[in-house]
Amino acid sequence: MAIISSILLYVLWMLLPAVIAIGIFRLFPDTKVRASGPFQNLTINVTGAFGAFFITLLAGWFLIDRIDARIQQSLVSPTWEVMVKVSFLDNEGEEIRVDRALREDVKVFVEPPIAKTAELPYVYVRLPLVKPGEWPTLYFNVPGFISETLSPRRLIADGEAEVDSWRQRVDLGEMVLRQVPDIPSSTRPRVEAYLAPAPGGPPMPAVPGEASTERERP
Repeated sequence: MAIISSILLYVLWMLLPAVIAIGIFRLFPDTKVRASGPFQNLTINVTGAFGAFFITLLAGWFLIDRIDARIQQSLVSPTWEVMVKVSFLDNEGEEIRVDRALREDVKVFVEPPIAKTAELPYVYVRLPLVKPGEWPTLYFNVPGFISETLSPRRLIADGEAEVDSWRQRVDLGEMVLRQVPDIPSSTRPRVEAYLAPAPGGPPMPAVPGEASTERERP
């Protein structure tokens, strides 16, 4: 896409001055246009329609050069902005309001790992796309919620994602993260016995719903 855009840009740069020059001399046939002087170690002395063409060509060169540099930059390091809306549900299916504490707990991972950002309720990630269709996988991991993964490749192939090729942006829709269910009190003793550390080992991890406490050593 970037190569085609670059070719079309230079074709337009050549054709547009020619159209302008022809238009000027058809509307004003008696107008005298002349371009002379040194240019790139050469002496230029052109008149008439070609003079108008040459002047217009030079006037647009600097703009064309900057636009082409941007096109080549996108070809060397292509990135897409992937957007997904994240919502949180409790054990009863009710939506949880996003507060500052929850916002700070959100961690977004991709494979292979790259820099990531999270701006809830939307998550924006700049994903490198080295080859068409080879999208990294997104991993969502928030303490107290069930971890989920998101595959842009599958969503795009299934037509479930909105792809904006011009802005290089993909909208993956909404990712719902569900809260980890509480462990019933009847099964809590068995869970604690299973998680009990070996003698002299690290303390027992906290059971969901309780504060973490360290057992006294015998």
